[in-house]
Amino acid sequence: MLFQRLSKHAFHLLASLFLFNSTAHSADIRFAPLPMENSKVVIEQMKPMLDYLSLQTQAAFKIVYLKNYDAIIQAFQHGDIDVAFFGPLPYVTLTQHYSHAQPLVRFLNKQGKDTYTCSLLHIMDEPVGTFKDQRLGLTQPLSTCGYLSMSHLLKKLGGDIEQTRYRYAGSHSEVALGLARGEYDIGGVKTSIGQKFAHLGLEAIAETKALPGFVLVGNQKTLKPDVLQRITKALLILKPLKNKEHGVMTWNWGKNVRYGSVPASDADFQGIRQQLKGLTLPMKGNTE
Repeated sequence: MLFQRLSKHAFHLLASLFLFNSTAHSADIRFAPLPMENSKVVIEQMKPMLDYLSLQTQAAFKIVYLKNYDAIIQAFQHGDIDVAFFGPLPYVTLTQHYSHAQPLVRFLNKQGKDTYTCSLLHIMDEPVGTFKDQRLGLTQPLSTCGYLSMSHLLKKLGGDIEQTRYRYAGSHSEVALGLARGEYDIGGVKTSIGQKFAHLGLEAIAETKALPGFVLVGNQKTLKPDVLQRITKALLILKPLKNKEHGVMTWNWGKNVRYGSVPASDADFQGIRQQLKGLTLPMKGNTE
């Protein structure tokens, strides 16, 4: 079905890449995705992209799934992760104490934008109130859409995150499901993930300003420069939103990575660093 939709040129390109991959390659490249949803969903979203990168880099990609954002950062710093899929805050946190992290590309969304937003959700038709003493579901301490974004968003709405009963759910999807189950009164998630759960009666109260898109980060201490260059080039050459053949090639990639990418630089994340100034990210909820 897939090959029937490809042009003759694209078919031969893929065929040659698969043939090339059948020979022995270098050591596995250890890849860590963010646990934004349950492990099965995350792995299904990332594996097709990693298969493509394996063909391009002559090395198999091995998924290292860790449930905790901080654990991913620690593993990256210790040389146990070669490439990671990070949000802005995890990337900035990593670079605070590690100088060998190289941002490779930032991913586009369906509209071709290299940014995303976070939303504060509640159950539709439920009164919002003053937020004081409300049960707030957050993702993880180092999640961009967690304490960082929600503290700024609540402040703009006249609230104070420290006056809520916030608790960490572990992932964006668990925040949304917790809201639907009545475990939280409000919750902070990535806007696109929150929209997936709108059918459960969830509605956005407010949305953050645009944040830099999710970034693929290479470990300069464990990967050679030419490998990082091949990964970057392999992704940047794809233009799924403009090129139909590329769109077919990436149709089964996860929505966070299937629409193409742009070059990434450390300067892209200065806004996040500014938001962090003077803010301490609590590692536990205030109801624990």
